[in-house]
Amino acid sequence: MEEALVDSVKNTPPIRGRKERNSSIELFRILAALLVLIVHLNGWMLGGLFDWDDISITPVHKYGQLAIISISCVCVNCFLLISGWFGLKLSYFVQCYLMLMFFSPALNLLIEREKKRIALYTISIVTIEFVMEHVFQNKSLCINEGYSLFHFVTMYLVGRTLYQYKHEILKYPSYLWILVYILCAGLVGFMQLMGYNKAFAYSNPLVILESIMLFLPFVYYNFKSKTINALSESSFSVYIIQVTTPVCTTLFAVDQYAFKTLSYPTFLLLTILFSIVFYLVCFVYDYYRRRLTKPLLDRLEIRLSSIVNHII
Repeated sequence: MEEALVDSVKNTPPIRGRKERNSSIELFRILAALLVLIVHLNGWMLGGLFDWDDISITPVHKYGQLAIISISCVCVNCFLLISGWFGLKLSYFVQCYLMLMFFSPALNLLIEREKKRIALYTISIVTIEFVMEHVFQNKSLCINEGYSLFHFVTMYLVGRTLYQYKHEILKYPSYLWILVYILCAGLVGFMQLMGYNKAFAYSNPLVILESIMLFLPFVYYNFKSKTINALSESSFSVYIIQVTTPVCTTLFAVDQYAFKTLSYPTFLLLTILFSIVFYLVCFVYDYYRRRLTKPLLDRLEIRLSSIVNHII
């Protein structure tokens, strides 16, 4: 069964230019958006990581939060890997992603011309990021723990490199990547326990590796689901809505109230359920938003194209 699926993936071109998207990758996109919600509700909206010296917070809360963030801190990197795997097409930290879209044609051209060396280039850039950010803590490249264009370009190149070597990747059993993902998550959590304050940084090489390991099992499968593909179209909107006022401030208040009044297992279960419901609500909102704005945007696109063509 898995061999047939692997063969199907091997013969599947990138999404660009195709009307039907691989729902396995779109499912991964939805998962990445849910992980953003979960890590925010379990960390950022609670004021960050708990103080381990605070005796008012139980060990269950502390270790539970540590475990959840360790497996969820890959969320943004996951989006970037998808972009790199398929090659970004104009169609997420919003400013950096827009800049990445601007540079992506040049990056794609470089990748096409240097296919044999792209892995070497990618490894070199990841090494530079690690050395500058985590060894020397040098801020000259403005890596900022992954909240930067430099890191976005790095992850884009990682995604494209993975795509270039997809045939070699698919030779290994998919469960291998899941095991390595779990191992990486454990090591990232251990780094945080040991006092390394950049353990959960998107630029942490272990977090990058963890992101890759979570992504790879999804590339083994190729199927079509209109429902999954439709839901995945709102993944970016989910991110935008949950960090925008007044939704963000409301989530902060509700999240902190729930944490203070519920046991941690109950809080965690409700966090997961709430994330799913919140995603679905955002999907409905985004669906009607696109229906209402599409005619206007289509006319605007035609008008702008006409102006550009006239100038040219």
